[in-house]
Amino acid sequence: MQNDTWAGGWYDMPEDVWDRWEAHFLSFMHERSRLIESTKTHEAQGDPFLFRAMPRLVERLQLARDREERVRVAGDYDADGVLSTTLMVSALELFGLTVDYVLPDRFNDGYGLKPEVVHKAHSDGARLIVTVDNGIAAVEAAEVAKRLGVDLIVTDHHLPGPRLPEAYVLLNPHLAEAGYPFPDLSGTSVALKVAQALLAERVPDIFFAYAALSTLADVMPLRGENRTLIKRGIDVLLKTDDPFLRKLLDRFSFFDTYEKHGLIDYDGLQFRLIPLLNAPGRMGRAGWLVEAFLIALRQSLPDHLEHTERHDKAKGLNEAARLKKAWIESAVARLVALNDERKRVTERIFQEAWQKVQADPEARIDIVYAPDWHEGVIGIVASRLMDLRKRPAFVLTRGTHGEIKGSARSTTDFPLDVALEAVKAHLMHYGGHAQAAGFALTEEAWMPFKQALLTFAKQFAKRSSADDPPLASAADVGVGGALDNGSDPNGEAALGYRSRTIQPMMGMRDDGRDGDGDAVGGMSAGDASQEPRSYLYIPLSALTLEQMLNLYELAPFGEGNPKPRFVVPSVMLLSNRQLGGRALEWRVTDGTRDVRLLVFKHIEMWRRVPPLSQLHLLLDVGWSTFRGKLDLTLILQEAVRLRPYTSVIAHSLMLKDVQEERSPLVRRPREGLKWLYQHLYQSGGTLAVSQLLARAHDEKLSTGWIAEWLDVFVDIGLVTWQGHEVRLCPTEEKLDLAESRTYRTLATWAEKLG
Repeated sequence: MQNDTWAGGWYDMPEDVWDRWEAHFLSFMHERSRLIESTKTHEAQGDPFLFRAMPRLVERLQLARDREERVRVAGDYDADGVLSTTLMVSALELFGLTVDYVLPDRFNDGYGLKPEVVHKAHSDGARLIVTVDNGIAAVEAAEVAKRLGVDLIVTDHHLPGPRLPEAYVLLNPHLAEAGYPFPDLSGTSVALKVAQALLAERVPDIFFAYAALSTLADVMPLRGENRTLIKRGIDVLLKTDDPFLRKLLDRFSFFDTYEKHGLIDYDGLQFRLIPLLNAPGRMGRAGWLVEAFLIALRQSLPDHLEHTERHDKAKGLNEAARLKKAWIESAVARLVALNDERKRVTERIFQEAWQKVQADPEARIDIVYAPDWHEGVIGIVASRLMDLRKRPAFVLTRGTHGEIKGSARSTTDFPLDVALEAVKAHLMHYGGHAQAAGFALTEEAWMPFKQALLTFAKQFAKRSSADDPPLASAADVGVGGALDNGSDPNGEAALGYRSRTIQPMMGMRDDGRDGDGDAVGGMSAGDASQEPRSYLYIPLSALTLEQMLNLYELAPFGEGNPKPRFVVPSVMLLSNRQLGGRALEWRVTDGTRDVRLLVFKHIEMWRRVPPLSQLHLLLDVGWSTFRGKLDLTLILQEAVRLRPYTSVIAHSLMLKDVQEERSPLVRRPREGLKWLYQHLYQSGGTLAVSQLLARAHDEKLSTGWIAEWLDVFVDIGLVTWQGHEVRLCPTEEKLDLAESRTYRTLATWAEKLG
């Protein structure tokens, strides 16, 4: 039979893929392995003195030691900023310097080195400031430092702007004159280069663990030297006696997983540990987290810090008490509580933002503003909106000083840097790249900015469509009913927007790891990237633990090495049940094998998919351990509902049955609904899915029709289900079938059938 051509997206499957899926899988593994190998760097590339500015930096720090100058380290509030501050402070102490540090408050200070920080350092007696993970955009602060006689050493990894600060030293691998052959280091890795230059063989191993974690946290490209740093850093983590890190890693059995199964839990690092490290900076101040790392570091490395001022403090009774187990547990509990608060705040703001975007369903971009939204999570909310609605999202709130601050995330076909440049007349400042940006404006500029941005989006779409017309929306390819009812805040928008790229992005980061694309004036090349993932096509029967373990030979996954997702064709949903308040469990079958899927995203949408629905699935694969046993974990990312009245579905299991067209149950939707209602009523109001399957078999109906009729009943509130059972909901009200979008679709189709 002839196949429909489904435009774009992960469900646009090559015709021969099912006959050759194994060859495709092996080819992918081979090509990705070659890519990783080709980006490996020579060992000499790690030499810190490849930075042309490094000798001048070392000379200035030696002078500070000789003069007994006080040095102030100026860090940042995200995970990379915390880790780089910890590393730099410790390295300078080991070098023999008197050091203190300062981290900005996200809300009162904002990102980057400010003139006020320079003035404070000067008044405190510091004559040298060293930045980490910031500073490349600190033009004004550098001018103040020069005027006050404070030397400024900038170590940063963000992309430089058109004007550079006049600093004593600029150490940034992205600078044209930097000399360092690998540009994609994290802020902590740049700080590590300074430590290597100062300490040579005395560099503590734990510094490599900090660099590895920061590389994952800041979503840096996982190629070249970064893979080398991660490998070495993970080796250090596996053997660390740092009490703070061990307690954090024990929260997701990092050590047990390696000891029992030989597996590195990179997902645990990326999605459980790193959100904890980001939480203090998102919700308040992060300075206490640096102190926690430093205290734990000194406990594990006392010999290195024996003669430093801070180590002398640590010998005091008060500090000694904080080193006890109870204090470590308290610090971990504080991180967990902050991250839980971040999740609650994010969810509340997302729901409010969702209601706002519904006011203009035809908009090409989403722009929402509320003065009371928490500034620390608007980037995550923007990511979630973009992920759901497949369109650019701009989320704004009022800053501490009365200005409006915004965060934006975008799809690959709408460049934010170009958009903000076009409307810069309305902005105080802005920064970012094509898929993530931050900006600020005055209250008076809000409405002119919004209108200018909407106008730009409209004009940009016209220019783009002239060369590359939009593909069909999901609604045009048979995704309807419960999946596109247009009313659910976790539903239809993910499927109904016409876009030139109908493929899932990496945008939804409800894990708090968003990469912080809000740093105005300087962005990491890896921040909040939206690089499309790779897709592997595989039958459900072949998706095994063994295949997953083969895949994890390519880990860690992330920027530059995206984790592939699996496209699984033509399965039937056997059950759909709630697991607590934040997840669903699906059981699906392809006729040869039943498997369990977990659903964590958009559960309000997926909860409404009826049993017996035929689906194409897009899955993330992973593993989990329970009672020491290693199991395959399948997590739903997206699904396409296969309608029995489409002319064909990719893969022969779902071809439309011509015989069904003659059935009165199909040709007259009310008859089919009456048939289903009678079976439910006669069974006492509850039917197992297996019984519905048997009834469908007796009538020679595909299960897709049963799912359609269930959809109608769900739309009008007549049916619910939990797990393997479908239940009637008693009601005294007269129900109108026409209120169901699915029913209207069925009626239109039947009318055309004649």
